[in-house]
Amino acid sequence: MDIPPTERAVLSMLALAEAERIPALSRDELLGSIHTKESPDLALAALVNRGVIANDGGFFMLDRQENAAQARTTAKRISEEKLRAVRLPLQLICALPSVRAVTIIGSVAFENARQDSDIDVFILAAQGRAWTARLCALAIAELFGMRREKRRSPHKLCVSYIIAEDADIPIRNIASAHLFARAKVLCGTTHFTAWRARNAWMQEHLRYDVPRESGERAPHKKQWGAGNTFERLARTWQQQRLAHKQQTACDPEHFICTNNTILLAHPESKNKKVMERFDAIMQTVTALTI
Repeated sequence: MDIPPTERAVLSMLALAEAERIPALSRDELLGSIHTKESPDLALAALVNRGVIANDGGFFMLDRQENAAQARTTAKRISEEKLRAVRLPLQLICALPSVRAVTIIGSVAFENARQDSDIDVFILAAQGRAWTARLCALAIAELFGMRREKRRSPHKLCVSYIIAEDADIPIRNIASAHLFARAKVLCGTTHFTAWRARNAWMQEHLRYDVPRESGERAPHKKQWGAGNTFERLARTWQQQRLAHKQQTACDPEHFICTNNTILLAHPESKNKKVMERFDAIMQTVTALTI
């Protein structure tokens, strides 16, 4: 027996949440993510009644976990505290001429952060300025003692992704779509929305609204006249420093480093691990549901 499309969409999102270590999702989170035209309410009720999923105070999960709702409430508070703590360095990154948009991604954007979680930053760089944007962003993080490798602050800024505005996302799956669909835009909503629209493949996995901007919209910024020369120097210097990471990367497919696109991941890709867990969970859930 086939699983109804809306039920499959709900199960898919709950499986992804479990794969990403998110204990539960609210109805609103499900409604904003599932890629179906129907409301998930009937599907949620049917799945709960059949014991396929659990409901804890309006938070839904595949396997019942104690205090899941409280855990999400606590994680949301921690996420908000982390955002407030890094407001100034992020404002400075937004002001860089090489930057088109800045968003928060990962656990803080998902409102699922722990006290030791990094604050993952995605930067949409101007065309031909990805290396400049990365170098300047890391310098700002260093100035505030928030570099992931050399942090002096309890808050760690991790510049996870830097992609030029004319580039496409090379890793395309439900986990990467979810990452960008749930991004919190700090500046450059217009640029980020246009870039995400160019990557229309995301809509195959998720439904999302136009992102809301939590900070002031960045004004149009003129590029520095000597920018091309600085970009070449920044690229050469950083490529030398990154060479050893590329050589030791366990999964080269998820570690991409080119002139116009920088997609940096840990040597063992988080995306790959999430997708492995997601596929395993979906196999189990599908077998139990049919």
